Amino acid sequence: MRELDRIYSEKMEDLASIRQKHSSIFEVRTTEIRNKVDTLEERVKEYKKAMKKNSLPALIQLSRRKESIPEIGSKPEIPEPPVFVSGSLQKLGENLGKLKVSSSSVEAKPRRNPLKLTTPTIVSKFKCPLQGYIYPSICINKEGDVWLGGQESRELVMVNIKGQVLKRRKIQNRPNSLAVMECGDVIISPISNDSMAISRCLRDGTEQQIFDETPSCLVSITADQKILICTEDGRVVRINGDGSNIKQIYRGSGRYSAIHAVENADGNIYISDYNKSAVVMITKDGKVLTTITQTVEREKLKWPLALVVDKIGNTLCTDSAKGCVYIINQNGQIRKLIDSLFFHQSPRFLAVDNDNNLWITHNDGTVLVVKYLS
Repeated sequence: MRELDRIYSEKMEDLASIRQKHSSIFEVRTTEIRNKVDTLEERVKEYKKAMKKNSLPALIQLSRRKESIPEIGSKPEIPEPPVFVSGSLQKLGENLGKLKVSSSSVEAKPRRNPLKLTTPTIVSKFKCPLQGYIYPSICINKEGDVWLGGQESRELVMVNIKGQVLKRRKIQNRPNSLAVMECGDVIISPISNDSMAISRCLRDGTEQQIFDETPSCLVSITADQKILICTEDGRVVRINGDGSNIKQIYRGSGRYSAIHAVENADGNIYISDYNKSAVVMITKDGKVLTTITQTVEREKLKWPLALVVDKIGNTLCTDSAKGCVYIINQNGQIRKLIDSLFFHQSPRFLAVDNDNNLWITHNDGTVLVVKYLS
């Protein structure tokens, strides 16, 4: 400890000495600048006085004066502050035995190449392992678990990328839409024939009703774990995870004018609007920012349905009439990502996994896993 105290004392003395030198340099430089400013101000006053009198001889006389203006000295050498490096503590390390002092330099971390769009390719294709003609819904949690549900089954299945069932879970109502919270709880919006109540399916399998005002369309989760609900009468409401603090943030132009709403990377909300054949972007408070009705290639949207936001901030959208998937960048420009020729059935719901694969469900129960980023 004596060695450490000695080193600390030396460095503090060095620091005090450097501080004193800095102060002296600052005072000298300040005086030089002040003297130059005073001289220049006097010269300006004399010129103004001569110009007021409109005296040409006085101006000529002033211009011929060779009065020197104080120069500011050259840049002083400023002492560097002391640095605690491993060499300073070498003797202390020898006394204590094993002591490793980290380098004071910052190690540059390798930069990862940003993900870019690539030609979509199919990674996997399988049938949803649920019964009937099912209109499957999908959600993926932060651990990468993929849950599927269908409109003809009171059951959820967890599958891997090949469609193999890893887990089954019984639920009260047939789902129209699924979303998953950060904690792993699944939010279920049921088909209106079963119930109006949106439920929260906990990880232990129990269900809690959290919203039952009106029949709903699709649901999603925001970054701060609020739930966005699109209702059949064209509204978008935001609620807490326990169903409290219900707040309407958007009202469309009639039934199904708000089908799905998702929060994008900058906190704004995209809404698919059947009635307008558009995707509407609003702020968190509901102010409409823009309404997108066509792609950059001027192709009109028809029936925009499900939305999802990927890892690089793009918003993807299915069009159930055109049978394709659109992608909206962070500037609000929309273009076709996957053409209808890619599908044999209309695409329905979307999800993005931890490997940046896009999962696409279809009305006939087919699930496609597509790579579109590299």
